[in-house]
Amino acid sequence: CPETSGSRDYEPVTCQSVAISGTMSDALLSGHNSGSSAAMIAKPLSFIAAAVAAIISTAVAAHADTSAIRTQIIAHAKTLATSPYQEPERHPAVSAISYIDYLGIRVRPGNQIWAGRDLGFEIHPMPLGSRFDTPIRIYRAKDGVFSPVQVPAGYYQHNLPERKIPPKANLGISGFRVTAPLNNPEMMDEVIVFQGASYFRALSTGQKYGLSARGLSIDAGQPRSEEFPRFTSFWIEEPDSPDRLVFHVLLDSPSVTGAYTFTVRPGSPTTVNVLSALFPRRELTTAGIAPLSSMYYYAIGDGFHHKTDYRPQVHDSDGLLIRNSNGEQIWRPLRNTQALRASSFGSYAPAGFGLMQRQRDFTLYADLEANYHERPSAWIEPTNDWGPGSVELFEIPTESEVHDNIVAQWRPERPLQPRKRYDFNYRLSWPNDVKSDALAATVNWSRSGTPDQPDINQGVQRFVIDYKLNETVSDAPTAIVNATDGTVSSVAVQPNPMTDGLRVSFLFEPGQAKMVELRCELGGINGKDSEVWLYQWTRTDKNPS
Repeated sequence: CPETSGSRDYEPVTCQSVAISGTMSDALLSGHNSGSSAAMIAKPLSFIAAAVAAIISTAVAAHADTSAIRTQIIAHAKTLATSPYQEPERHPAVSAISYIDYLGIRVRPGNQIWAGRDLGFEIHPMPLGSRFDTPIRIYRAKDGVFSPVQVPAGYYQHNLPERKIPPKANLGISGFRVTAPLNNPEMMDEVIVFQGASYFRALSTGQKYGLSARGLSIDAGQPRSEEFPRFTSFWIEEPDSPDRLVFHVLLDSPSVTGAYTFTVRPGSPTTVNVLSALFPRRELTTAGIAPLSSMYYYAIGDGFHHKTDYRPQVHDSDGLLIRNSNGEQIWRPLRNTQALRASSFGSYAPAGFGLMQRQRDFTLYADLEANYHERPSAWIEPTNDWGPGSVELFEIPTESEVHDNIVAQWRPERPLQPRKRYDFNYRLSWPNDVKSDALAATVNWSRSGTPDQPDINQGVQRFVIDYKLNETVSDAPTAIVNATDGTVSSVAVQPNPMTDGLRVSFLFEPGQAKMVELRCELGGINGKDSEVWLYQWTRTDKNPS
């Protein structure tokens, strides 16, 4: 989990695993050696394993263009997949560095990679700490020459006592931050950060850190502990343009190896083009491609609200957005459920999917520290043929906003087989929302509750869906509402003058049903389709009924 100095604007954050047992932070910190010695920190870390050195010696003779570097790393990942998995090197001595202490450690000014070079980007390595005791390797690539990034004593600055960090301590590298002129051409702002397993977060202009992406998930949402593949080594190319940064990554885990290439372009929105080649060590039936992790605690209209909390809503994302290859666009509101809930959508690779934060009004959150109204969305568009599969959504119960309890990913229909190569390429953008000119209306917000009216049966719920119109309509369209069980009645559509949109309302009586899928869409808007609202009602939902 990327509990980095850049994540969530210095909030102490943990991540919650989608496995039924255990938490994400538990998985990342397991395997600590017993005992601790501050002197161990001072020992230089061995960054160049024999296999990685082989890549360097082979590639040094070649020109360091993207294709040449990527070819070498793919070849290494393929070879590595035929060998037994090696547990990563860990440094338990850094356990003396608490999370609060860790936030005060920074690269000493002038030590960041490309400092003062006016290349458009600077790289800030991040030290090891109690939550990040596994080092990564970073190499700089220029003109066919690779050189490892070294972090000698004094590379980082801090005000911690010697009992926590000896004067000659080598704190190594656990991740890195990338800065660029994102919000002001005269200032270097954070754009993207990599730390913890294969997790990373990015920002577009005017945003604050929120949800995370990761390279790969394995066994997410399964009744067993989740496996967390790791990005172990990074080869960062010196920028040939101030508008883009390219780097290559080696992924490793007990079940799979992989070679990734990231092309980062800061802006509004920031985009990350991802090329990935995977080599399973075993059959993978539950691999998650392009997974996203986010947090949803509560919102207005959920029927689940902490009365002692002054904030009306607390979430990093409020819905799952899916665009199918046939042009249909689906909006699925997120929930904080009482039990792990898994949903699957579609049978082929989508045109796009992602987790959105559509509500941008500060008054809906009233949080000056977390700034939930400025959190990014994340949108994934495949750029090669992924074959048949489905978008999966996992919603995990949580009693705190510090846990990431939402996961969205794409799962291949067929298991990934060992000794084979699988390529999954995509464009990952970090917008506020995703626009679609082809749709006449998109969902702005939806709420539900139990009507307090004597003429309505007990257990009946009223649903209200506000649609945002993308074009002018002269007459109110028809709302088509369906349910897989129970009864839908009193469907109505009316203008919403407060939003210049339309409001759909209906009553839903579940009867004896335990789980019901609800669907709503608008018809007859200038010959165009609307976004489809999907909702899974369960009797265990945290709602007034």
